[in-house]
Amino acid sequence: MLINNAGVYNDRRTCQGDDDACPGDWTTQNFGKLEYAMLDTILAVNVKGPLLVSETLFQHVRASRLKKIVAISSSNGSLTGPQAGGGAIFYRSSKAALNRAMQLVAASVKGDGVTVVMLNPGPTLTEHQMYLKDFTGMLETSFTVGHMIKTIDAVTIADTGRFLRYDGVAEAW
Repeated sequence: MLINNAGVYNDRRTCQGDDDACPGDWTTQNFGKLEYAMLDTILAVNVKGPLLVSETLFQHVRASRLKKIVAISSSNGSLTGPQAGGGAIFYRSSKAALNRAMQLVAASVKGDGVTVVMLNPGPTLTEHQMYLKDFTGMLETSFTVGHMIKTIDAVTIADTGRFLRYDGVAEAW
């Protein structure tokens, strides 16, 4: 099984590498202040990275017993779901692109018996989001990962190309 779990959300160039309390700069993705170099970084990590890794390791996945590729996405990648505000344009666009790209990969490899799904872990409190620890609704990593493990175990080739929440509930496209 291959799990693509890398992502860039905001501009952390001003943060020290070990400063998990640093929120970074959120303004570089707001319309009227877009910094396009940040777009290149976000697309490279959030879209190109999972495609490159999936393609590079595909023969191993196909030869494996589980035959699954999982891309960690976000509800921010939904085109039809609710959207709060107009910020994070690059991040949101990259997750929509990731979802579509992996949906196309799913169609390409279904004949090989490989299941490809995109998972939304929900608003998870990761090490680089400790500045959000006091916000309501943030989920503990152990909670989302535990649910994602169950969801990954349960998906079959019949689910290939689906966009799911951590608990297996279908997400809006």
